[in-house]
Amino acid sequence: RAVGNYGEVYDRYMGAAGIAFSLPRELNELWINGGLIYAPPFR
Repeated sequence: RAVGNYGEVYDRYMGAAGIAFSLPRELNELWINGGLIYAPPFR
């Protein structure tokens, strides 16, 4: 079954102007914003 090319699929599910839906990030946020994602500095 044909669903279209990558551009059409992206526009259909993600929206042409970015993500078409807003999800709360909560724990999947950077640690400085209250989440759990932390990357140690490179030295």
